[in-house]
Amino acid sequence: MLLPACIKGSPVLIYGPRKAGTTLAQNLHDGSSQIFVYPWELKLKFLTARFFPPDLVSMLELYKQSSRTYPIKFVNYEGYQKTLTEPPVIKASGLRDLILNDIISTYQSVEPSVRPDSSGTWLAKEVGGSPHGILRAWRHLFSDGRVIMMLRHPLMVVRSVILDRRRKNVRLGFRSIYREVAECFRVLNAQVEYVGESGVMFITYERLTEDPEREMRRSCKFLDIDYHHVFSHPTVFGEPTVVRTSSKARRDVFRNQNGWHKDLTPRELFCVLLSFLIVWIRNSGWRRQGVFQAGGYREMTKGLYPTEQDANDHRNSAAHS
Repeated sequence: MLLPACIKGSPVLIYGPRKAGTTLAQNLHDGSSQIFVYPWELKLKFLTARFFPPDLVSMLELYKQSSRTYPIKFVNYEGYQKTLTEPPVIKASGLRDLILNDIISTYQSVEPSVRPDSSGTWLAKEVGGSPHGILRAWRHLFSDGRVIMMLRHPLMVVRSVILDRRRKNVRLGFRSIYREVAECFRVLNAQVEYVGESGVMFITYERLTEDPEREMRRSCKFLDIDYHHVFSHPTVFGEPTVVRTSSKARRDVFRNQNGWHKDLTPRELFCVLLSFLIVWIRNSGWRRQGVFQAGGYREMTKGLYPTEQDANDHRNSAAHS
């Protein structure tokens, strides 16, 4: 059996905390014949955390039980699940082979009319978990793999989590809010350690929603693929879609102009501020990095982007091309 072209190129992992725009970035990268976008989350954090040393049989059972819990348009979900009980295309000798078999099964389950037939690589997303653990595992499994690191202001992430839980009729107590605040700052500080490393590109949620075309042109250059207009709006296999985790039922990229405190109740606001204070006191190392200072996030992420003149030159060259 011929292996699909999508598993022959160097794969790409989108990583970020919850509510940092990983699903938006996943949907924006969709729709091109040059890259196959895995429509679910890879769940690498669960496999690497539960099995050490690797237990192939247990990992396979985990894939069968919990790998993909919701159907995706254009994917024959029954056909996909059936492949989990059949002999794998690649003889599974480790976690890398399990993942590749899962990518192949998904690719083959996509309707041929929307399936990219000349894919050079595949892209998946991973949400949450330890940035260091995830990236170590990713690089161990795919030494040529690249990473798109999604960043978002920690307090905006906390706000989004609180509002998301409220929409689901879940009221977060102080301990839960404290854990969210501490986790967001912990992940951000771990993420920025990879600034300047080869094979890692940073995209901030704020700039992605401000100018999706600009950021996607940057990403296409990083991935060595051609930019197409389809990258400027979210799609699933090229079909316009509402981002599954979005707070609004819109098929375009919209920018949230609200501050991190907007729409929080007085109790929630107090819990966030108190949590922030405790995290600030407990983490002197983070204070030295300037994350907690006014405008600290903005200053920290400013160096991830070219100068404004470079951006203007890039924009002009794109307009002439």
